[in-house]
Amino acid sequence: KITSFNNLKKVKNLVIQNMDKLESISGFNILEQINSLFIDKNSSLKEIYGFNQLFFKQSIIKGFIKITNNKVLSSISFLRGLKRVESSLYLHSNSLTSLKGLEELEFVNASLSLSSNKLTSLKELKNLKVVDGMLGLVSNNLTTLEGLENLEHLKTIKWNNNPRTIALNGNKN
Repeated sequence: KITSFNNLKKVKNLVIQNMDKLESISGFNILEQINSLFIDKNSSLKEIYGFNQLFFKQSIIKGFIKITNNKVLSSISFLRGLKRVESSLYLHSNSLTSLKGLEELEFVNASLSLSSNKLTSLKELKNLKVVDGMLGLVSNNLTTLEGLENLEHLKTIKWNNNPRTIALNGNKN
């Protein structure tokens, strides 16, 4: 468990990676400013309850958010208040069952990857207007793209020398 760092108000880049026995993060509760957040390859991480003020105090992240390869993480509700990411937002290869926490997200200035989760719905993305990169939705359980009605802009990028705008393959339904 990470339950500390509750007096930390500002950090440039926070990396929590390769902690096989880490099951929860409930610290960082007065953190108000961050450039990038990288939570990756924590094989036992089930829940993140920390960062209680961060995205309400700083709804625009100047760097990236990458919460990836946490095989038992099912919720990202701690991102509540996030409106804009100036780089990539990668949430792939977790066990996310919903996108609760992203209800206010409007803008991602690079790619948005939600691939390889257990998502059945994108309804929480109802305020998303711009993804200035590829939208990755591969290998989920999606049956509808409801929630993307307000999306006004997607950018085609080169991925393995192939142009891609949106990737949907591998959805079971």
